[in-house]
Amino acid sequence: MRAPTLLFAALLAACAPSPTPSLPEPASAPEAGASTAADAAATPSADGGTSDGRPGLTWIDDDVPGAMARAKQEGKLVFVDTWAEWCHTCISMKHFVLDTPALRPLGEQVVFATVDTEKEKNAAFVDKHAIDVWPTFFMLDPEKGDVLGYWPGSGSIKEMDDFIREALAARDARKADKLDPKSPLAALLAGKRAQSESDYDGAAKHYKLAVERAPADWPRRTEAMAGLISALFNAGRADPCVDAGLKYLDAVRGAAKPTDFARVLLDCADHAKDGGKRTAAREAVQRRLTAIAEKPHPDSTPDDRGDTLDVLADVRLTLGDKAGARKAMTERLAILEKASRDAPTPAAAQTYDAHLASALVAMGRAPDAIKMLEAREKQFPSSYEPPGRLAGVLLALKKYPEALAAVERALKHAEGPRRLRFLEIKADILAGMGDHAGQVKALEAAVAGYDAQAKRQAAKPQRMVTAKRRLDEAKAELAKAKSGKP
Repeated sequence: MRAPTLLFAALLAACAPSPTPSLPEPASAPEAGASTAADAAATPSADGGTSDGRPGLTWIDDDVPGAMARAKQEGKLVFVDTWAEWCHTCISMKHFVLDTPALRPLGEQVVFATVDTEKEKNAAFVDKHAIDVWPTFFMLDPEKGDVLGYWPGSGSIKEMDDFIREALAARDARKADKLDPKSPLAALLAGKRAQSESDYDGAAKHYKLAVERAPADWPRRTEAMAGLISALFNAGRADPCVDAGLKYLDAVRGAAKPTDFARVLLDCADHAKDGGKRTAAREAVQRRLTAIAEKPHPDSTPDDRGDTLDVLADVRLTLGDKAGARKAMTERLAILEKASRDAPTPAAAQTYDAHLASALVAMGRAPDAIKMLEAREKQFPSSYEPPGRLAGVLLALKKYPEALAAVERALKHAEGPRRLRFLEIKADILAGMGDHAGQVKALEAAVAGYDAQAKRQAAKPQRMVTAKRRLDEAKAELAKAKSGKP
């Protein structure tokens, strides 16, 4: 997901102290979300139901090898939900899509597994499979060990059902040797395999073939178009990405895919060399998302609708329409507040916490954001997410001692990349307090963590570069303070 929205800073500056941005969302986008303490209210039980009594799927948590072995023995495929506790779309998908009884019959043909990408125990899977968007869903064939399905981002119940059934059909066609190598499906599957292996140039080539081969009414054409611009973006080919995005923007269908597609198009436009293309992309996205916001897809969730308005607010602000941006943010806030109130459990309500907190602060209601996050932390005391979000809000308001206490609580429970992000926010807090020695120590720990992850496929080199630059700056400030020079 593109993050954080420009509107957060613009509006917050007008109604509260100038902010230091809270923890950015990892790229989803480049933006759309689990069995932890945060989900204790509705975790799957051994009999295939959930703890609140609703029938649901049985999940194998954080053990893909075990899931693959079981699936191979039973002649099934493996569905893998890669998620993270900080990912609001991951939580939305769990509670409002994947937890539905409608998907339970698929358990007869599929083993369902989850992977918390922040946990060290899952490093082998994360290193092998490209995860550029949270959540990302995989369909794996245990017989060949390869990827038959790759779905980044949000999806409706029907889209997930179709995604799983299409992977099963592809498996059966391959077994029967009936998969035409020149078909759009063959090209689509090749694209998904390449993308899951971080071969983005290869993925773009295959997705392009799939789109060109497919008739306009092919049910999986949207997957191929979305895969194409995602692969082009990740391959660093911004201008061709904009070209493809403009060509297919109006053809993308689904509950969440049009907004996800638009978000990637904007990211490509931000890096395009052609200024005319940048403007054309932004104007096209504004037009498309305005239409979607006015008439949402019937299967879209509140989280999906909130994402649409978030991106719309961002692009309107970029185009200089501050009034339109504020209108979109106001509408988004109303949707998120209602959805949070209507959520069946506190764990489900947590879906909206991240964006609700930033929207509340941006609209001048910081005390409400703080109150909400403090209450959520009491509900889920072993979750890093509520105190981590709270630290970001308090930092933005320059309430440094309270922010420091909150981020320390988050650090007690965090691991993986999220822990490194908390160390960076801790450094920002200490800098605000004038504790340059503490700032340096926090950034040294973050740099050491990024260095340890540097050889992993999931590593983000730019984060290491940024952390090292910030460490050098902090060391310079510390030296200056010790010398007594202004």
